[in-house]
Amino acid sequence: MSDRSVAPRPRAGSRTALRVKRTVATLAVLAAAAVGIDYGAAALTEGVVARQMRTQLGLADDPSVRVNNFPFLYQAISGRYRSVDVTADHIAVGPLRDVQVRSQLRDVRAPLSEMLGDGPRTVRVREVEGTARIGAPDVERLIREAGDVPVDKLYIDGMDADGLQRAVDDGADPALLTLDPATAVR
Repeated sequence: MSDRSVAPRPRAGSRTALRVKRTVATLAVLAAAAVGIDYGAAALTEGVVARQMRTQLGLADDPSVRVNNFPFLYQAISGRYRSVDVTADHIAVGPLRDVQVRSQLRDVRAPLSEMLGDGPRTVRVREVEGTARIGAPDVERLIREAGDVPVDKLYIDGMDADGLQRAVDDGADPALLTLDPATAVR
């Protein structure tokens, strides 16, 4: 007999377990890569749309654009986006110089063939919900310019739920209590 040791032969069951582990690991890596590609494509598209909006609308800064829902690539290929959020700051509108617009576009239709082509681009939106916030400097300037408008009380501050309650206690309309404090001023 020789002094050589012979490695035990692996059992068939352990080979199968090893294959399953490798397959699961490969699928996990592929899934992570697919999610990463999807999020990367969404971020790239959001940046391109923001720059185009700035140029076409004559904005001072790129607006914030966010395509909601997952997966983005499926929405892009189908040309149907369930929800897109757009926020633009420091917009000049008439005599106003510091307007912020926040909007949520729902059921957006932007066919990929039109978006990638050289021809006209058509985007259809079924529903838009949004808010416009006028900056305090604009409000103050407009009141000063009006001159003949009597102003009894004017406060331009950030507002919280307690501030809304105090305004109602001071005689304001109780409907103020239904406002979102993040978008209210007093």
